[in-house]
Amino acid sequence: MTSLFENLALPIPGASADPSGEAAAARRRGEAEALLRGLNPQQREAVLHQGGPLLIVAGAGSGKTRVLTRRIAWLISERRAHPGSILAITFTNKAAAEMKERVEELVGKRARIMWVSTFHSACVRILRKEITALDFGGVGYKSNFSIYDAADQKRLMTLVCNDLDLDPRRYQPGALLHWVSNHKNELRDADDVAADTHNKLEEAYAAAYTTYQRRLREANALDFDDLIMLTVHLFEQFPEVRETYRRRFRHDCSRRTTLYSTASIAHRKLRCFVQQMKPARAARMACRCCCIKAHSHFRSGSIAKHQLKRCAQRWRCSSLAGPFATKVPFPSSR
Repeated sequence: MTSLFENLALPIPGASADPSGEAAAARRRGEAEALLRGLNPQQREAVLHQGGPLLIVAGAGSGKTRVLTRRIAWLISERRAHPGSILAITFTNKAAAEMKERVEELVGKRARIMWVSTFHSACVRILRKEITALDFGGVGYKSNFSIYDAADQKRLMTLVCNDLDLDPRRYQPGALLHWVSNHKNELRDADDVAADTHNKLEEAYAAAYTTYQRRLREANALDFDDLIMLTVHLFEQFPEVRETYRRRFRHDCSRRTTLYSTASIAHRKLRCFVQQMKPARAARMACRCCCIKAHSHFRSGSIAKHQLKRCAQRWRCSSLAGPFATKVPFPSSR
């Protein structure tokens, strides 16, 4: 007669009750070690960092992109961060594409929903969705706005000069555009500038700025400086919009390529909003990498070190002293 307990698997003393669970745990440990493989102690410390913002100071070729990509992969695979909650900002489209490709190699296709882009590209995505909220005296933008490149801007400013009957030898389109760009980087719109003129030359420049912006709105177009300036205005005027993105992006892993002091006011203000994008619960890590181009200044001390100290104080960062990749020779200045 067949026993009722013939097919019942009884636990064997000393054996694992759940071999599949142990195998999965071993596989996860192996994946975690793979993310840290090849990193020196300082790079490893940056990848594993938990808590407040972290400022990393490093020279060219010292592994900044490697640390950022491993950090992002670590957040996704080990800390179970949702890829859509990670914001990674860099300064060139090439660097952004490279960073996203590297992360995808580490964690798979789920990395595709991350925001890895330049400042301007991130602002375009935000404005495509939110720009209709902005109002300019009853005239606003549609979400399908165009973005004028340098040639389009110069062509438009030439038309503006013709409209205002400005002498092209004295008021050259290139110089006017540079002047307008400087004011936009200081978050000063045409009305602010027009209210602060002191002579005929400034009045002519302010009139060109005003007409230039009016014609941009009529064409439902933005220039590159508008992308950041309008995003800052949007976050300032509509706290609920800012809160939406604050709640979405819980991890900011951004790469800086210039000293903080050289960034425009618009960039700084936008960075302040990014800095406020922290979760109500759980720890947040912001990885900001400053690549010091003036290596000789960095080594000699004065200007670059002073500005970096101010930068670290500004962001209240825990800073890794010196080039963090100490096993990589610090590049000589060119």
